[in-house]
Formats: sequence, structure tokens, C-alpha cells
Amino acid sequence: TIGMNWLFLTTVKALCAFVLPYLSIRQRKRMTTLSCKVTSVEAITDTVYRVRIVPDAAFSFRAGQYLMVVMDERDKRPFSMASTPDEKGFIELHIGASEINLYAKAVMDRILKDHQIVVDIPHGEAWLRDDEERPMILIAGGTGFSYARSILLTALARNPNRDITIYWGGREEQHLYDLCDLEALSVDASCLKCAVVDTERLG
Repeated sequence: TIGMNWLFLTTVKALCAFVLPYLSIRQRKRMTTLSCKVTSVEAITDTVYRVRIVPDAAFSFRAGQYLMVVMDERDKRPFSMASTPDEKGFIELHIGASEINLYAKAVMDRILKDHQIVVDIPHGEAWLRDDEERPMILIAGGTGFSYARSILLTALARNPNRDITIYWGGREEQHLYDLCDLEALSVDASCLKCAVVDTERLG
């Protein structure tokens, strides 16, 4: 989820992939507003939900981009897409919604009530470039992992031998909600290195 959590791609002396997050005029013109049916809602933890939506028309995006949930004409809220561009039938979102994050909770309340949302898609220029083969570092906090997940799965599908390191941090162990799947992925992909940080344990 953009805003409350963070993730970025970085570079180390030109050894790693580097992208600049900005919204271009050309990219704004490509946006599409779609009505989406909510097909599944999974409570991964007490505050994190895995939501899958199916747009009513064809859609496209790049790994690392995000969508805007349209609450009303002047209120559009950004969420990273955790699914990959190759998954054509649905879009997966990871939404951290709690009483201390009313911004996202209002979106979840609408999803649970209406089973339908309207989105603007796609947004963002911090997406995975097609021609990059250099080692890559991904850094995520909390549900910012959704952004990392899309990039990670897409990069491995393109090149299973690409060296990738992912750092994922959370205030509590439950914030590392997809850790089992990530660890399983690292077993299958020997080039993937994972480091997780539970700040509660660190004190």
C-alpha cells in the first residue's frame, strides 16, 4: 500500500537496477477507469487483507505500478498491485486496514459492503524495466511488500537466474504476512536472497 508503507528500488555503483518514480504526462493519458467486481477477500492477519478484483474490461499495467481506488470524484486512494502483468484475469491487492489507518479502512469497508470498486489504472513510473539483467535490490515495509511481490515474481519469470535480494521489515512478526510464501520461493530460486526485520524483536 502506498503512503503508509514504503518500498523502492536502489542502485549501488551501477550494479543494481535503478528506476525513478514519477508520473509523466504521457502515462497519465494512458489511464483507464474500470468498474471491478470483488471476487475474494482473505484476512491474512487481523489487519491485512488479500483482495482480488476482476475489472469489467481489458486492462494492462507493468510490474511495480499502482492503481487508484475511486471513493468519489475528488477522493482517489493509491494501492500497489501485488499481482503480475501476466495474471490477466484479476488484480490482487494487499490492504493494511485498521483503526489506526482509517484511510485504508474506509476502502476495505466499501469492499466488504459493496463487493465492487471503481479504479483508475495504471499509475506510476517505478516499474520493472524490460531490458534490465543486473542484480536487483528490493526493500519493503509492511504491505509495501505488495509492490515488491509484483516486481519479484515478474523478474524471476523473465530470468530465473537473475540475482535478487529483498529486504522486508515490519513492526511486528504479523506484518510479515507473506513470509512463508517468500521463503518457499527462495528455496526454489537459488539466486534469490531474503532478509527480514522484525523491529519488535530488535527492541
